Amino acid sequence: MKSSKRSCDKFIFDPRTIVEDGVCKMADRSALAGSIATADRLIRTMVQQVGVPLVDAIRMASETPAYILGIEDCKGTLCIGKDADIIVFDDDINIHQTIIAGDFICV
Repeated sequence: MKSSKRSCDKFIFDPRTIVEDGVCKMADRSALAGSIATADRLIRTMVQQVGVPLVDAIRMASETPAYILGIEDCKGTLCIGKDADIIVFDDDINIHQTIIAGDFICV
């Protein structure tokens, strides 16, 4: 039986990074620290420019990162008992609705 303390209840923040000029950098500006591209933009690029099937691109942006971060017990897929985090988008992968923990959020 799984613990009642879910791994996704942790708050992840690293003060060693900054976002400047649209780029995530180490705070001392010595190196790039990652991407600030939004999930919809990444999914759209994979589908429209690379030709990855939509279902695979969504999995790359949800299930795979949740598994890597060790939070697959509450994130990454739509299953009973997991957080109800959902993004609703149109055929062009433009976001129309966001649902976080079952609550509708204005877009």
